[in-house]
Amino acid sequence: MRIALAHMVLAAFAAQDRGALTVELESDGEGPLVSVHARRAPLERVISEIARQLGRSVQGADRLAGHEPLDVYLDARPPARALTWILGTVGLRADLAGDAIVIADETAPYPAETELLALAESAFLYALKDAPRHERSAYAEMALARIQEERGDLEAAVKHYDFVKEKHFAHELAPEALLRSARHLAALGEWALAADRYYELAGLDRPHPYHAVARLELARTLCFLESPKKALHVLDALDTHYPTRDDAKVRERLLVRARGLALAGEGTDALRVLEIVEGTSEQADWSREAREVRALALEALGHAGEAGVAWLAFARDAEGPQRETALRRSARLALEAEDELGALFVHAFAAKQGRAELTLPFADEARARLGLASDDPARTTPARQLARGAELLARGESARAVAALEPLFRHRAQLTPGERLRLAVAHAEALAAQGQAERAIFVLRTVAEGLSEEEARREIYVTASRIHERRGALPEAIEALEGRL
Repeated sequence: MRIALAHMVLAAFAAQDRGALTVELESDGEGPLVSVHARRAPLERVISEIARQLGRSVQGADRLAGHEPLDVYLDARPPARALTWILGTVGLRADLAGDAIVIADETAPYPAETELLALAESAFLYALKDAPRHERSAYAEMALARIQEERGDLEAAVKHYDFVKEKHFAHELAPEALLRSARHLAALGEWALAADRYYELAGLDRPHPYHAVARLELARTLCFLESPKKALHVLDALDTHYPTRDDAKVRERLLVRARGLALAGEGTDALRVLEIVEGTSEQADWSREAREVRALALEALGHAGEAGVAWLAFARDAEGPQRETALRRSARLALEAEDELGALFVHAFAAKQGRAELTLPFADEARARLGLASDDPARTTPARQLARGAELLARGESARAVAALEPLFRHRAQLTPGERLRLAVAHAEALAAQGQAERAIFVLRTVAEGLSEEEARREIYVTASRIHERRGALPEAIEALEGRL
């Protein structure tokens, strides 16, 4: 009898507590904060009381009906966040617009991926702000990084992965964060930063599944940092300490080794390794990378014509900067092989891709060698002629550079000041390379007299000093730096 009476008393107290709601408003000096304590309170009542305290109306209140009563315990939260937590439990959201609280479905009936990513990002950021030291905070940072990956923002993803590495270094997710950060940096062309992270990942003195892949990717990255011999040493250590019989992994290691050999000037060995790779792979991605490595190997062997063809084959499947580099190398190598028609063919291909400007200087040179007149006036502009002369000078063909730039010097009055400056520097360097130092100084002096900007004249003086110094005329070099030609 006494037990039954006790149960009746407890039930009476619970019934009194059911429906209890307290909403209090305060300020932290930056804005309002709301505290909500509710025990089995109807959702409509909770939101209405919050709106009353904030002095706002409620729009879309019909969406609040039909939900189970809520238990809420929130202390001193910004109103927007409090509403997010409360309404999120029933698939709703609130926007604070003007003087109203606008209630809407959390997502559209068929939400777009961008909408879902934004909602997920917001939820993770709220969670991290509330509990930055929670045991699951590293997982939240990794999730935020994945969201940025889905958006294609690799730089933002790297920041989240680096945060995991720095703030949760002992966490089990830190090695994965290091690997993903390094890979994104490599994709962005930040090879030195990527190498730093691969070094760090490879050097971790605790068990993790990325020891082998870190060393392989480090070797690949060192190739792009123009350190192929270091890359080959890393590969040797990888095969010694982390041997594998997995065919795919063996092929990947061999392909990186072939790249390192080609870049180290061992073209014949690179081609031998490449034959093994190509003989055991049917995957398109492997074939594409193999074509790039083949082009590198042929170029290392000095087979300019074959290398140019190989670079063009690689360019057909490559994208972005890789395609641009391949097209330029293909056209340049065609000229080195004295295949002017080949250079024009590469230019025609680049033009079809909408990137004619990449190979135009090489096409101009090919036409000049063949004695062909250009049918495009834009190709005979001073800027184009300057570009051709500079390209010839960069390739060490100083005599041809002098021949290309001399007509411009004779008609320098028609050039802009900037063009005259570039002409003077390139023409003088080409003349000096041909043993015509006095003529080079004459060109620089003549152009300097017509330049009014101090910085432009300064570049003229530095060029003159460099030419004097190379021929051992140190007093004249000093005078040139002082502005006396």
